[in-house]
Order: sequence, then C-alpha cells, then structure tokens
Amino acid sequence: MNEKLTIWAKEFLFLALIVTVSGVVGYLYESPLLGVVSGAVLLLALHFAQVFALSRTLSQAATAGSKSHLVLSPIGRFLQKEIRNLFALQTDQAASVARYKKRGRKRQRALSDAISDFRNFIEALPDAVVMLDQEHRVVFWNQAATHLLGISSALDRKRSIESLINDSDFTKFMKDVSDQPFEVFSPTSSKHLLSVRVVSTNDQRYLLQAQDMTRVRQLEDVRRDFVANASHELRTPLTVVHGYLETLMDHYPQEESSELMRIFRQMHLQTDRIKRIVEDMLMLSRLDRDPEKSNEMIDMDEFFQAGYEEAVTLASEKKHEVLLDCDEGYSFMGSVEELSSLLTNLVSNAVRYTPEKGTITIGWAVSQEGAYLSVKDNGIGIEGQHISRLTERFYRVDVARSRELGGTGLGLAIVKHVLSRMDGELSISSRPGLGSAFVCRFPTSSVSQNATENKQVS
Repeated sequence: MNEKLTIWAKEFLFLALIVTVSGVVGYLYESPLLGVVSGAVLLLALHFAQVFALSRTLSQAATAGSKSHLVLSPIGRFLQKEIRNLFALQTDQAASVARYKKRGRKRQRALSDAISDFRNFIEALPDAVVMLDQEHRVVFWNQAATHLLGISSALDRKRSIESLINDSDFTKFMKDVSDQPFEVFSPTSSKHLLSVRVVSTNDQRYLLQAQDMTRVRQLEDVRRDFVANASHELRTPLTVVHGYLETLMDHYPQEESSELMRIFRQMHLQTDRIKRIVEDMLMLSRLDRDPEKSNEMIDMDEFFQAGYEEAVTLASEKKHEVLLDCDEGYSFMGSVEELSSLLTNLVSNAVRYTPEKGTITIGWAVSQEGAYLSVKDNGIGIEGQHISRLTERFYRVDVARSRELGGTGLGLAIVKHVLSRMDGELSISSRPGLGSAFVCRFPTSSVSQNATENKQVS
C-alpha cells in the first residue's frame, strides 16, 4: 500500500480511538455532553501539542528532541520527518553552495592573478603590443606601444590603428592582413624603424606587434660597411700579389726547382680563390647597399645567347655538354648586370659539381603563372637536409670538396639577393647522384613579348 494512504489510515484510526474514548467517558458518566467536551478538549490539547512539537522541529531542525515524537499523531510524525528531511537537504545544499562559493572565489582570485601576471608580462615586453577589434580600433595596449606608436591617452581608445600610423602602405597592409612582417617608421620618431606583424584571432579580432628594428638595421649597416671596406682594402694588395705570382711563374726557370714552382702554383691558386671571394663579397655588399632597382629592357634572346657562350667556355675544361632550351621573343625588365651574375653563379655551380662529360641545360619558359629561368645538371646532387640552407652565406654541403673545387660559398646567396630585388623566387630540387635543378620564377609583369614568335631552340 502507498505510504501516504497508510498514514491517513493510521490518522483515521487515531481519531476514531479518541472518539471512542470520549464516547466511553460519556457513557460511564451517563452524559453525552461530557463525552463530547472531553473529546474536544483532548483533540485541542493534542492539536496544541503537535503545533508546539512541529514549531520546535522547525526552529531546531534536525536537533529537535525525540520526546516530541510521543505526542504526535501519525500525520504529525510524518510532517516532522519531512521537515527534518527538508532541513537536512537544505543544510547539505547550503554546504554545497558554500563550497561552490569558496571554489568560485579561489578561481576568481586565480583568474585575477593570471590576468594581473599577463598584464605585467605584456608591460614588460620591449615590443609594442596592441589589441584591435574587428574594425581595427584600439582596445588594449602596453607601455611599449606608448613609446613606439604614441598610444597614451583615453582618447586613443577606440581609434583605428590606421589613423595612429598615418602611412598609405600600412593602410593597404591592414586591408589584407598576412603573417608577413611590414616595416614602417614610428609615428613618434622618424628615426625608429618598426617591424609590424598582425595576427587575427578566432573571434575576428587582431593582435598587433611592433618591434623596434632600428638597432638591428644599424648593426646590419655596420656589418655591410665593414664587409665592403674590408673587401675594397683587400682587393688592391691581392691584385698586386696575384700579379707578381703570375710574373714569377712565367719567368722562373721551371727545370731548376720544381718544388718552388709547385709552391708558386699553390700560392697562385689560393690568391685566385681569395680574389673570387672578395669579388663575391663586393657584389653582395653592393646589392645590400643599393636600394634602387636598375630597370632596363633586356632582350632575352641576346642575353641567353651570351650566357650560353659563357657557359660553354666554363664547361670546356670538363667537356660538359651545354644545352639551351628557351622560349624566344621575350624581353625582361631588370638589371642586366644582376641577371648575368645570377645566371653565371648558377651555371658555375652546375659546372663545378657535375663530373666530366655531364650535361647542363639552361632553360627559359614563359607562362601565365610567370617566367622561369632554370639551370639543370646531372651532377652529384644534394641531400634533402641541406637544400633549405644553400642560400646562406658561406654555407657548404661538403666544405673540403667545395674548397677543392674552388667554391666560395657565396654564389647562391648572390642569387637569392638578386631574386629578392626582382620580386623573384628560387626553388631547388635535387637527388643525390641524379643531379639538381635550380628554377628562378619571375612575375609576369617583368616580362613582355617581342614581335617575334615563340619557338623552342636547343
């Protein structure tokens, strides 16, 4: 049977018992009125006792005494039990709420400390850090941003970063945000050069970082000046020593002392190598120091014919076969001296690292994607882990072999600098023992077609 029905049945029996007792009292005293009055008094007393007991239960909750249980009817006992259960549940909930509040306060303090530490770290950064909203308006900045970008007052909050850095190129850069850094002079001082990088977040907000590159550029200028001055100072004495050695080798009687002649040849070989290094260093220094691009219209048919003849001369000692595979009828806008240096370095590398009677192919192809100048060989090849570092200055895959073959370690660095000045890209593919392919890609805007039709020559 249901618990509530059982309780109501017990309550009904309890009331019936009281009525029966009242009827028995009236019957014994032969007074029905006395029975009714005694029953009413008994019910009233029981009612006050139950109210008193329940009020104590409400006030004392689970700590109410067990004696009050004796004066309660079944319904009263049930209500007392429910009250105690409710108070116990409320106590547990209050304890849980207190625990959650305590945890919340701890988390709030931890979060507040983390935010405070983050702000301290951001403030300690030497680079300017600015948070931007979706409209590129300033939301947050650190102290370095005040120094480098001039963001200092409450008036600058919600101002667009383009209005703070008033530069047309920077405005174009912010319209198409990329991961590439952008260099711009500081709005607070034209002597400070900033490298700006902008990254976007998932909620379409932006984080701008500006690094002061002034000291770095000054050090680079000092390095370039040192290399240029040292190369110029070395060129004259090297030329003198090299010339005297050639004179001694031409006039010294070889039959008298072959050992001395061997020494002269070694000295001549090393001075010749140093001269090539100096010339390459001067070329790199000139490319670094000269920001102006020399734009002239180069007839590529004549250019590659001259480059082919030079390549044949370089390859004659090792009896290489030189092939020319070029699209005819195109002109190129650039520096003929720099482009010649690029082709010469690629061809000389191919000649140097290709065994005798190898094949070297000079290519030129134009398509909708761009213009491609390539030099391919079937030489010793390059292992994959070295390819990414080949354009570093003085980097050699095999130092001993490179010195033996007369390499300076600067040829591909020159190629990289020339391509950067012509908005070009270098891609290298190679497999050990199968040869290498160096492909230079130029933008189509640098190429124009002549009146002659394209055709393949080999």
